[in-house]
Amino acid sequence: MKNIIIVYVLLSVSIINADILINEFLAGSDTCCGADIFDGSTEDFVELYNYGTEPININGWGFSDTDGVITTIAPDTSIAPGDFLVLWYTGDNNGFPEVNEKLSKDGETIFIADADGSPLIIYDFGPQTDDISYGRNPDGSDTWEYFSIPSPGQSNVIENSPPGPFYLLSPEDNDTLVIDLDNQNDSIIFSWEESVDPDGDNIQYTFNLYGLDMTASFSNFYNHTLDNTELSFSNDYLSNLVFNFYSEPYNWFYFETGAVFPVYWSVFSSDGIATFGEIDFDDIGYENNHFVLYIDLSNADTSGVETPTIIINEFLSISDNCCGSDIFDGSTEDFVELYNYGTEPVSINGWGFSDTDGTITTVAPDTSIAPGDFLVLWYTGDNNGFPEINEKLSGDGETIYIANEIGIEIISYDFGPQIDDVSYGRSPDGSDFWTHMPPTPGQSNISNTPPEDFSLTFPLVSDTLTADLVSQGDSLVFIDNIHFYWEESNDPDQVNIQYNFRLYIQCCDGIDMWSTSDMLDNNNNYISHSYLFNILSEMVDGPIFSVPHEIHWSVKAADGIDESAEVSDSFYIIFNDYLDIVNETIPESFTVFSAYPNPFNPFTIISYLIPTDGFVDVTIFDMMGREIKNLVSSRQSNGYKSIRWDATNNQNQAVTAGVYLYKIKYENFVNTRKMILLK
Repeated sequence: MKNIIIVYVLLSVSIINADILINEFLAGSDTCCGADIFDGSTEDFVELYNYGTEPININGWGFSDTDGVITTIAPDTSIAPGDFLVLWYTGDNNGFPEVNEKLSKDGETIFIADADGSPLIIYDFGPQTDDISYGRNPDGSDTWEYFSIPSPGQSNVIENSPPGPFYLLSPEDNDTLVIDLDNQNDSIIFSWEESVDPDGDNIQYTFNLYGLDMTASFSNFYNHTLDNTELSFSNDYLSNLVFNFYSEPYNWFYFETGAVFPVYWSVFSSDGIATFGEIDFDDIGYENNHFVLYIDLSNADTSGVETPTIIINEFLSISDNCCGSDIFDGSTEDFVELYNYGTEPVSINGWGFSDTDGTITTVAPDTSIAPGDFLVLWYTGDNNGFPEINEKLSGDGETIYIANEIGIEIISYDFGPQIDDVSYGRSPDGSDFWTHMPPTPGQSNISNTPPEDFSLTFPLVSDTLTADLVSQGDSLVFIDNIHFYWEESNDPDQVNIQYNFRLYIQCCDGIDMWSTSDMLDNNNNYISHSYLFNILSEMVDGPIFSVPHEIHWSVKAADGIDESAEVSDSFYIIFNDYLDIVNETIPESFTVFSAYPNPFNPFTIISYLIPTDGFVDVTIFDMMGREIKNLVSSRQSNGYKSIRWDATNNQNQAVTAGVYLYKIKYENFVNTRKMILLK
């Protein structure tokens, strides 16, 4: 047996060389701590620790939480070497060391910035437990522990002992359990020894059950929590383990005699602080820690058993104004339409129906579906009798389950988000092609006809437009709108049409950078926009001079079910007088712009303004403060500057996805910002 102890990994990052770190914190102060300070009330806290050999003054340091907005500034305060400073996160503005933030026990981020406003400590933590702190053991180390007795302002002391070891009993490792038609609905009882906590704390057990999919990856994870009086767990139905873990067969006879299916299980004991694990597998040696389900159908007569020729042909999961109002006294209901694509009648007597959880709630009486015929199941959520089904379908997507008369799953259909009063079905009936359509419960499916094609009329690729810019505060804006026009589209089914207008720029390495999207009804086959300058300012590398820039736009027509083909074109635009404005204006101060795009993949643009000639250094760091790549280290002339980072390090190797910092130094000025690389 192998033991696994699960702990959360939390990250602390120092950007500047200051020997200060977070040593302990409490994010769920129910009965602890600080009652002697705050008139009997208890408060969250963060404990800082100076692990260096010299006093450190934190004058001007700023404090915040997840949103990163500084709410409290430290006065002239020093922390002696080896000493602690407790910050009380009261959420009140009463003065330091109270911090005008509250910590969330659901998890968030503690932000600490230096006197220049640059990030000093960024600490992410996950869900916490009331009155149990999380801290380093020993003080200042990289090892973190939970403390049942928080110690703000004092050395951390471990008081808790984890639960004692125990062993799994049954099923034993490498057991073989035989499944046949007689015992397929029997339960498996998992049992284990009792774990004892040295501190006398109450123990909970976490029972886990796993299977292997066809790619030998762990899947279908069951998780149950039990108290210390429960030393066993019963999982109903041997056969369900097979069907849930390994396949979706049409019937029991899908499996041949001799099929073997490994199953894995584990148990953890916990006192609420520490966990002791007795587990049956890990990523390396799981093959020696499991039991086996063995399929034996030797006592079954499989002669004449065939897969039923019944399929789901159509369904509706959002019945706003459709369907069944003539049946259900004016109300509308969800439905599932079954279709017999075979040449013989099929009896569905005893078939069971359910939704995502797989619990059968409705059983069919003696009912047959003729060849080429339909049967409509109304998913009303009421127990009024078949063909009403005591389930409702979710418009957000779920699963339709149908089992045969001996409880074996024969149909399992997963669907995603749906559209109000628009069904999803096979076209034609019984085929493998699915499409959205007008609902036809109990009748042949009718395919929807998409909107007709149309053309864009203005502006087109041959057009070059000019736009005057004026100063508005610190920014430049259009004084005129640009109008986009296109032909009307018609829907053959006489359904109302909406147009999806999109405006974008093909930027950088041919990547389409979408900037806006608008939905318009059929009465509006035009739209006006006046902010193309702002769009270009974000997307183009460098200032926008008085030269043509290519702008792309597209329109689709949709009837709520299908869309027309996307029609796209482009045009050119020239911004008047902007060149003179750029040349005549010298930046008044050092300015660092947000990286764009951010988040990014595979590259981003870093830009800045410098007021006078001077030495500039641009360097990328990871969140541990390690240098990744130096982009600029030279003297530069005044004005707008930009540089591209292609997500590589100093050795031109691709870096991993994550959060990175870019630091720009200009003479005696420093500015640090965050960006996110996606993969």
